[in-house]
Amino acid sequence: MALPEFSGSFYQNFYYFFLPFIFVFAIFFGILSLANVFNKRINIVISIIVALALAPTDFYPFITNYLLRLGAWIILIAFVLIFVVGVALVTAGKGREIYKKTLSPSETIAQLEKEIKKIDEKILKARKKGNVKEEEKLWLKREAKVRELILRQRELEKEVRFRKRFRF
Repeated sequence: MALPEFSGSFYQNFYYFFLPFIFVFAIFFGILSLANVFNKRINIVISIIVALALAPTDFYPFITNYLLRLGAWIILIAFVLIFVVGVALVTAGKGREIYKKTLSPSETIAQLEKEIKKIDEKILKARKKGNVKEEEKLWLKREAKVRELILRQRELEKEVRFRKRFRF
């Protein structure tokens, strides 16, 4: 195989040589960068050499005829998948936040008490194992939950006083 001729139009030169060259260069540069064997300059040189070495083979026509034409479909499918998965994850996260925000104050207090009991059990397990660092982390977590519990109880008391005052 010989090197592609540049006697055609700009479109032909761009589509049949430059795009496959950039594609091969980017793939090899990415692989070499991830491998982290050489520095950036050497990765660029090796990538250019590989991309130019593949020019006279049947690989560039293969890229031009199949991969670049399917590229739009591949990009569209990848976008849809990423979009659907992203929306599902964000929705699941927001759903949990909305659920926690819509709990009544007494349900929130009950939930916090359950979480504190679970933390207490974990503290006892960490103490039995002799894991001091884990126990300290759990105590800090428990302290934060107790503070939140106290705040929620005060909010509930204010709400009860407000309802009694205005007879809701």
